[in-house]
Amino acid sequence: MDRCNANLFNLTYLLNIAHYLLLFSLASSCLHLTKLRLVDGCIQEERQALLSFKQHLTDPSGRLSSWAGHHCCHWKGVSCDNRSRRVTKIDLRNTYEDRFFDDADDYGEEWDEAAYEESCLRGNITSSLLSLKHLSYLDLSDNNLQGISILCQLQSLRYLNISFASSDGGIHNCLFNLTNLKKT
Repeated sequence: MDRCNANLFNLTYLLNIAHYLLLFSLASSCLHLTKLRLVDGCIQEERQALLSFKQHLTDPSGRLSSWAGHHCCHWKGVSCDNRSRRVTKIDLRNTYEDRFFDDADDYGEEWDEAAYEESCLRGNITSSLLSLKHLSYLDLSDNNLQGISILCQLQSLRYLNISFASSDGGIHNCLFNLTNLKKT
């Protein structure tokens, strides 16, 4: 019986230690999230960076109309990591061309330059995007944007599509410094 009681005591002792370790782990996770200043599931610094980026754009078609409030991970074109809540993806490609070819019949519709221009985001890419340290996917294709060279500093990018996005003229040589980009 003494041996049985000793084993039971040891098991209880180990379970208590495991319980305290679990509580400690949960508490440190909460402290970590507090340090990141989460605001309703979105990191405040990253939300501010996105809002600053939006402020320098004109959006005649209203694609960025959901970019309001505190839930930046739910904004159209923005995706976050489920666990860390860090912004990992921005997809703001102009989809006019997709709609044009999807709706066109065999004879094709006339290209509507005014409708295309109305669907373009215009403006400057700002350094605020540099606050998005975990951004791995960025698609700004088929828009009319200035300042593409700022993207050369986004070292975490694995996917970048800026085709027909810049009126700066040509692809900047500095984009070759983005060594994490994957060939697609």
